[in-house]
Amino acid sequence: MPPKSVGLLMAVMFAAALSSKASELAALGTTTTIEAINILGSIFYGVLLGLFLVAFFLRRVGGSAVFFAAVTAQVLVIVMYFSLNIGYLWYNLIGCAACIAFSVALQMFLPPRTAADEGRAG
Repeated sequence: MPPKSVGLLMAVMFAAALSSKASELAALGTTTTIEAINILGSIFYGVLLGLFLVAFFLRRVGGSAVFFAAVTAQVLVIVMYFSLNIGYLWYNLIGCAACIAFSVALQMFLPPRTAADEGRAG
């Protein structure tokens, strides 16, 4: 084989190896980024779902109760994220359930909604 062909053959092998490594690194970067987005979303989306469910199904619960319940539930989820070692997908369920439960519990201690409030709400 001519000496120039050997050099070309070596360059082709290096290019193929680097192409494989580049594909592996791109796939690893994509997987890591997608998981990071899921973790961040799991911390916040459960409470947002709880807000929606309370507003949609529990019309007797007022805005103040829902607001303070959402803040409390969000703090609970963040504290649990940093202190417990559970799967991040469970934080959606925990945040939603905490927001609903805290909203109903707080509404028992706050003044009831008036007819004027219900008229403005929808």
